[in-house]
Amino acid sequence: MQNTCVGVVIWLLGLLVPLLLMAIASRIFFVLMKGKNKTSENFKLIQPFVNLLLFDSNDSPGYDNSYFEKLSVRYVKCRKDFEKDIDPTKSSYFVEKLELYFSQLSINDREKLSQIIMENDLVVETLFISYMLDNKIIMDIAAEDNERRHFFSFLMELIKFRIDGKVNKYNYFYFALLFQKIFYFEMTKKEEISLLEYENIVKHFSKFNFLN
Repeated sequence: MQNTCVGVVIWLLGLLVPLLLMAIASRIFFVLMKGKNKTSENFKLIQPFVNLLLFDSNDSPGYDNSYFEKLSVRYVKCRKDFEKDIDPTKSSYFVEKLELYFSQLSINDREKLSQIIMENDLVVETLFISYMLDNKIIMDIAAEDNERRHFFSFLMELIKFRIDGKVNKYNYFYFALLFQKIFYFEMTKKEEISLLEYENIVKHFSKFNFLN
């Protein structure tokens, strides 16, 4: 009888273990595919702004019969200006292209962009500190209710962009932190960019990591 029970247990384990491994494998595949889809979505979301900065156009470069594409004259000039460590929010070219990018975002795109910002605790904390400095708020650690009230007011600023497309300075600040590196990327030519360089730049910014 004992041998029979052991046999049944072994048989069940033989059945359950493969099923468990299959479930784990399916879960890993789902996560990887979800991450892949999200990366693809982020690529499409950020690509128009990269194009506006690099080529002064919404359109992606064609690279027809050429391995290199000519960069915008204004972008090349900005690269020289940024050698002096200029704040992107003080660059008329950067602000102009950012305003154009924001104006062309669909409701769905604004939703995705807002979600990316809100999911990053470090980004939210950084923007909130900027909000407090702008409003000359001295935070009393003991006054949690006061902190919540200010934080709620700050979140409302971000939500306005998500709902009706109203852009605020914190949207500009976020993109300035995120995109300042675009003027420092190493390129093999001063006034042209290769297909590989272009794809690497878009992939870099589609990660939405302003610390890298």
